[in-house]
Amino acid sequence: MKKLILLILLCIFSIPAFAGTWLILIDEGTYRPGSNNIGDVVSVYENDAAPSGVGYATFKCVEVPNMTGAEARAAIGARMPEIKRAFKAKTPADEWGFDPPDEAEFWNDNGSWKQIVDHPKYQINIPDPESKESNILDTAIVNISTDADNQTVKTELSTTELEATK
Repeated sequence: MKKLILLILLCIFSIPAFAGTWLILIDEGTYRPGSNNIGDVVSVYENDAAPSGVGYATFKCVEVPNMTGAEARAAIGARMPEIKRAFKAKTPADEWGFDPPDEAEFWNDNGSWKQIVDHPKYQINIPDPESKESNILDTAIVNISTDADNQTVKTELSTTELEATK
């Protein structure tokens, strides 16, 4: 009886030393051509138990070892390029007009500003979730950079022009 009580108390008061972190990825069951790609990161899941159940059945769940959820989110965010919104006026400077300016978003590709024509639904893709890399996030690809529609360089945009739009 004492052993049973001790076992129950041990279970109640035991706290896991490290909660597991998983990436929830698009897989065959959730793949929609033109909307997402297999390997797109849908979310970061942090818990002491692996994601399971009907809600996760059609996704691929990949563990990120030795990393908290906050660290995984920070690593994903660090891979994202700088994105800024730019404006193009329809009337000359210092003249009033009723038409709003054109606006678009651009991403910085090592100093070249490229227009984002097609916003991906998910920002990051893990092309090989079974990779034996020390950190699976090292294989991550930014989806904006892989879309052919988002490769047009706008040479008229300089860093100083975009700084003014902050």
